[in-house]
Amino acid sequence: MGLASLVFAIIVINEGVPGGGFIAMVVVLTVFLSLVSHGISANPLSKLMGEKTGTKEKLT
Repeated sequence: MGLASLVFAIIVINEGVPGGGFIAMVVVLTVFLSLVSHGISANPLSKLMGEKTGTKEKLT
């Protein structure tokens, strides 16, 4: 979804939509924050899911 959002933002900029720069910055910020939040939460949440299912594998 992030890549598609960035492609649509580029289309908006190229078409000269009023406020296109602002829209593009919102898209970039949203994709970046999503990337960071998924990166931070992936390991703890997978450990939690492993504990709930009884899987005790060590994640590296």
